[in-house]
Amino acid sequence: MDFGRLIALLNLSTSDNDNEALSAIRMANKLMKKHELQWENVVGSGRSYTAPPPPKPPPSGPKKAWTGGMAPADFDRDFVMAAYKSTKFHEFLAKKGPATQKFMLSLHGYFMRWNKLTPKQFEAFAATWNEFVREAI
Repeated sequence: MDFGRLIALLNLSTSDNDNEALSAIRMANKLMKKHELQWENVVGSGRSYTAPPPPKPPPSGPKKAWTGGMAPADFDRDFVMAAYKSTKFHEFLAKKGPATQKFMLSLHGYFMRWNKLTPKQFEAFAATWNEFVREAI
């Protein structure tokens, strides 16, 4: 966080020109929001501010070899995407109950964000998919 800029903006907020003063306060608030700070964190706290570390992406290990069964989700993107496009799969998830449906949709959200699933996530996805296929046959 550039505290020099914040102080300059706060000094501008004392301007006799109301538009300039309001603009300076809004810019200071925008700067604070950008760095996820509250005024309590900066003014009168007596503590120095240390920015939190950025979130770490999930670990990406080596891709598993094809076992003749199912490929890891990061290997077979089309398979996972096709499953979530299937209306019948969503109907199946709805029949399984809200907990299963919510979990499987959270896997889809994770997959859309990171373009892969962890091995445990893929195992859960594959087990549900296999159950769906067995029921559909």
